[in-house]
Amino acid sequence: MFKRLCCLTCFFAMLMLAGNAFAAKIDPASITNGHVYLFENVGANVPDDSANNNTANLIGNPQVVDGLNGKALQFDGIDDGVHIPDATDLNLSTHQNRTVVAIFKCDDVTKSAKQAVYDEGGTTRGLAIYIHQGLVYVGGWNLSDYTPEWTGTFLSAPINSNEWHAVAMVLRGGSAGMEDNKFEMWMDAELIGKGPGAELRSRSNDCGIGYHNSQIKYHDGNVSATGSYFEGVVDEIWIISAALTISELSPLMGEPWPYASGPNPADGALHEATWVTLSWTPGDIAASHDVYMGDIFDDVNEATHDSEVFRGNQVTDFYVAGFPGFAYPEGLIPGTTYYWRIDEVNDADPDSPWKSDVWSFTVPSRTAYNPVPSDGTQYVDPNNLTLTWTPGFDAKLHYVYFGDDFDTVSNAVVGLPQTDATYTPGPLELDKTYYWRVDEFDGLAMHKGNVWSFTTKPAISITNPDLLCWWKLDEGQGTTVLDWSGHGADGKFVGSPVWVEGYDGGALNFNGVSQSVTYNFPDQTWTAYTLAVWIKSDVLNQDNNSSMCSTYLTTGGGFQLSTMI
Repeated sequence: MFKRLCCLTCFFAMLMLAGNAFAAKIDPASITNGHVYLFENVGANVPDDSANNNTANLIGNPQVVDGLNGKALQFDGIDDGVHIPDATDLNLSTHQNRTVVAIFKCDDVTKSAKQAVYDEGGTTRGLAIYIHQGLVYVGGWNLSDYTPEWTGTFLSAPINSNEWHAVAMVLRGGSAGMEDNKFEMWMDAELIGKGPGAELRSRSNDCGIGYHNSQIKYHDGNVSATGSYFEGVVDEIWIISAALTISELSPLMGEPWPYASGPNPADGALHEATWVTLSWTPGDIAASHDVYMGDIFDDVNEATHDSEVFRGNQVTDFYVAGFPGFAYPEGLIPGTTYYWRIDEVNDADPDSPWKSDVWSFTVPSRTAYNPVPSDGTQYVDPNNLTLTWTPGFDAKLHYVYFGDDFDTVSNAVVGLPQTDATYTPGPLELDKTYYWRVDEFDGLAMHKGNVWSFTTKPAISITNPDLLCWWKLDEGQGTTVLDWSGHGADGKFVGSPVWVEGYDGGALNFNGVSQSVTYNFPDQTWTAYTLAVWIKSDVLNQDNNSSMCSTYLTTGGGFQLSTMI
């Protein structure tokens, strides 16, 4: 946990998650998206060691003492604390990602009174690290603003008195609605557990170290005003508006990260070249690196030094492929996914080598791909349709062939070149299958594409003029919900509802946060109406805005079918 050595490269500039912060040796003052309190220069106030200068002030009379890493603050458990003022990267904005790390030693963990190490927010929204009866807790909650609300997640682990610990809570990808596994607890570089979480909205209550400044929420449901004074020593507090990975948390918690990380190209990337320079961030104690590379995942994942995909042991942290004298001397092949792995080696350590994840990158095909609509799509609206695709690797011109006969499109040889990767076929018929093909020219050769197809939606007659809309939800694909009443009230996806099996045929599954299907009816007066829907609700404790079906008029009025407690 060496204070001047542990720094998070992800905090800076564009949050580049390069990993291996332990070896980065970057001053905490470079951190721009958070606040750091190391207690090295405490005077009348407590300086913020980040770039944001959010100076905190002492409450009571905490004493500067020698800590685990340099100086620290000793709290008496009676009336000592540190008050942290409001700040944008602290409590005055919404956070989907957050990391708080506290390094501390508690004098007596068996106290019946709760002891707050770090407090942020209040009883409606907040985060906390505290100790109670032999356990250290991390907690997070957001009790309003969205549905389902984040009712509170409290994770804990046993600790002993007078022992140093590094505890972190991480909010990772929270959204406007509680979801599983978004809130994490880490202690001493080990994952303790995960629980539900959601985004944390702006909260006006100030923050505190060694006590809770205003109000706080606890695991047992108790809510407390100012108090919960901590007895012990706090060495460091890191508050960061990012969700740190294990390789970034480990150095803050005093543990070297032995694994290679930070692959470049990034895992899963498209790499538009027939050669590549692989690079990575070495593990903290690596003396050399075993390199594995191939085009079959299992071959790379299971490889040993005797495998064909073993490319050698080296001390440099980069590897070149796709040139004569290197792996794949004829060049990487377009349309191929390559897999690679770096094992970190240190013969002086009995745990060596440390096997990395298997990373991949793909050299795009020279033929067109990713057609929209996707191949085989049904129920396509024939009006104002524009076809799009992803151009093949290094394509300069595109030749489009379109028609209603597979063989004609497949065998066509004459087409007009175009530079845009879009094509508008014009008016189409209902209930008909169309075929299309895109050939790519890269300046040297023509690359014939696959034949794709889609089928337009059927012609639906009005059999009951009073049936204004009938969404059967049987399509099973696409982003349009057909109206089988014949009135053309086709629904459009908002977000990404998922097609699933339903009670009678197909159905749509919604996440309760950001997904829906909408259609704008013309304003009209209904003296009588009937609304029917088959539903299955995951939870029933939603508010009256959690509707299965609703209508409203721009002039006011409407109706809604909802679940409530």
